Amino acid sequence: MTVIPEEATVLTFGTDSPTSTSAPSEAPSSSQVPSSSQVPTSPTSSPTSATAKPVLPSFFGYTFIGEGQCSDNNPISERTYSYLLFSSSLPDECPGYCATFRESIQLRGFEFDASDPSQSYCKCLFDRDPDLTEYGVISSNIIAGGAIGSISDFVITPNVECYKRAPLDPPVDVVEYEYVGFGDCLDSSGKKYDYINVTDTVSIATDPYFETCGTECKTFQSLRGFWVEEDSFCHCLFDDQTSVTNETVNDPITNGGGIGEIASSDYTMGQCYLEIPPPTNTPTTSPTTAPPVRHLLFYLLILFDYVIHV
Repeated sequence: MTVIPEEATVLTFGTDSPTSTSAPSEAPSSSQVPSSSQVPTSPTSSPTSATAKPVLPSFFGYTFIGEGQCSDNNPISERTYSYLLFSSSLPDECPGYCATFRESIQLRGFEFDASDPSQSYCKCLFDRDPDLTEYGVISSNIIAGGAIGSISDFVITPNVECYKRAPLDPPVDVVEYEYVGFGDCLDSSGKKYDYINVTDTVSIATDPYFETCGTECKTFQSLRGFWVEEDSFCHCLFDDQTSVTNETVNDPITNGGGIGEIASSDYTMGQCYLEIPPPTNTPTTSPTTAPPVRHLLFYLLILFDYVIHV
């Protein structure tokens, strides 16, 4: 489970003006969004506005739906979603704010709302009455909406963009690893792992880069996985305070202390992969043949049954 960016502000509304409660973690900067090779292609449908506008891009893990508030497929009324509100200046930041909740099936997408000239927001969208207590979110911080299920439509609203949650397909499949997501690898408490930088070794190798990074990291014991940015960096990941013979194990610059299996990623930069441990061959404890005494008792029982029925 990731954690909400440190610079993010979760906003709730009272009778006068928004109040803020601080939320932990680290917001990605606009320079940390996926490159054009990492994001899905832009949708082919044209914007609904009569004025010609460029089609907005999709973000990694989300698909652009339309210019307006996201809506479900309710046939009676146009219902919008419950949401958490984060102060933000760019839609690029929204996937980072919502990354905390990727494990929740109630997360449906996000909206970037620039309808207020003085302030713009990211809205992480959820089903009606979501339970987010496991993420440390109290119900009073959630602005209620009536929509439920997958986003399938949008209500035309000026200066609002709707993005639907999409599968996190790996940029490259790497054998003996499971793709976790875009960004730094995090443990279940949202902490980053110690790492060995093998960039120099991998960068001089021939393609494929991702597979080469994974192969290089497999040479180390106690490996948790690897973090890679194509043609730039390859880091082999380990629990906090792990010692590896003849190697320099580095601490992350911020938010260190990761231990245990990799649980999620933080939507900052690069790609995160979890090592899949090899299967163990456990010998069977059951004998493959019956002991001779068993055979003897079996035949005696048959003989006894025959005698009493003759």
